[in-house]
Amino acid sequence: MRTILICILIGYVFGMFLTAFFVAKAYTGKDISEIGTGNPGMANVMARIGKVPGLIVLAGDILKTVLAMGLCKFLFFNDIGSAAGLFAGFGALLGHNFPVWRKFKGGKGVAVTCAWIILYMPFGGIVSAVAGGIITILTGLLPLGAVLITIFEIPFAFAEKGWMATGVMFVSFLIMLYRNLPGFIRGFKNEENREFKRERHIKNSIGTILVFIVVAAFLFFDLTRADGGKKTFFGPTTERMDISGYTRVTSMEELTDEDFDTIFLQTGVAKAGVESLINIRKMYLLSTIQDHFFAEPEIEDFTLQKIRHLERVTDDKGARTILIVEDGDIIVTLSSYCGGWRYGHAGLVLDAKNGDVLEAMTYGEPSEIRNISHWSEYPAYTILRSKDLSKEERAEVASFAKENLLGIDYALLAAKPQKNIKLTNCSLVIWQAYQTAGINIDSDGGYFVSPEDILHDDDLEIVMEYGCEI
Repeated sequence: MRTILICILIGYVFGMFLTAFFVAKAYTGKDISEIGTGNPGMANVMARIGKVPGLIVLAGDILKTVLAMGLCKFLFFNDIGSAAGLFAGFGALLGHNFPVWRKFKGGKGVAVTCAWIILYMPFGGIVSAVAGGIITILTGLLPLGAVLITIFEIPFAFAEKGWMATGVMFVSFLIMLYRNLPGFIRGFKNEENREFKRERHIKNSIGTILVFIVVAAFLFFDLTRADGGKKTFFGPTTERMDISGYTRVTSMEELTDEDFDTIFLQTGVAKAGVESLINIRKMYLLSTIQDHFFAEPEIEDFTLQKIRHLERVTDDKGARTILIVEDGDIIVTLSSYCGGWRYGHAGLVLDAKNGDVLEAMTYGEPSEIRNISHWSEYPAYTILRSKDLSKEERAEVASFAKENLLGIDYALLAAKPQKNIKLTNCSLVIWQAYQTAGINIDSDGGYFVSPEDILHDDDLEIVMEYGCEI
């Protein structure tokens, strides 16, 4: 409780910095209370002073929220986890709306609230903020959009973060309703301030209804993804059986389709993986792989870059097993997530013998070669192989990637069409490599490519799986 109160206090101190007050003084020499509506916020400044001053206010309000949350997560994340950001952002909202140095008469907190919820729960925060913005544009009522943002954020908080976050978001709704209620009432009486006034039209009403429907759809998506995302590791679906007879197999002709199905259900090794083991005369490894396949690992959640999460195996069981790979194979995991979205990660095997994997990890880290050993620490992964390319052709793809796709800058939304490859990400670097062989590794064929697009692409076959729902 003490740490939570400290986070709220830190957020409050940052929140009390009313950017609009200082911008108004700098541009007009007047107190913001003497300008327009008197509200120390972006809308008032932009309407009465100008667009540039308004954007400066917006940037300042966002920045103070980011700094408050970042500082608290830096200081207290090990103590209370992501709750440090939750309560710091809430404190910033309190400081902005009720600053003690202005006798608790502050702004309405729209920008602060949006920055807070987007940083705390990106998916739900973005949907709520965008929906509130669209409704403001459709109706011309900023108070309505402001209140609806905090209404939308409540179910997303419950879906992504649980009861504590839901309670805090509900309190923020009450604060937003209190601060915006007068304008809310004036708006429906057509008495709102001129800068928010807009002619009512049936199209606006229909558009508002559609926004509610879209938000509901996104919420349903988030609920299903967040709930499904809680299940990370899937164990075997059959009882363990003796597979020692398969460990002595020396050729593919000795096995039937039923044998391949049995091996897959007992080890996660598919037909392509069995062929690889036979080629290197190591079918005896099936016994070890089976041991790990039937051992449920201990899994721990790690936080990366404040809002991203990564699950890792923390013992020597389970996923820390043998990975069957050849040059040009692809490894995909969905063990990383943000909010309710499991965005995952992917890598391209450049040199199976040395364990070299081409990966584009995150912002500020160009594509690089990493050792394959860290992949065995994921609680779930799938190894894939091109169906249509020979072993030699797959090796050529790996060779091209090694010569041309190392050191490329990372960009999450890097698109496929690029004349000269300057940006990439974990999925795109694989797509770029296989494009040289005329293979389009993207199941939906969209403008972007994701690990899940690769995972479901028909040009690929499974080599082996671990921890996945078979």
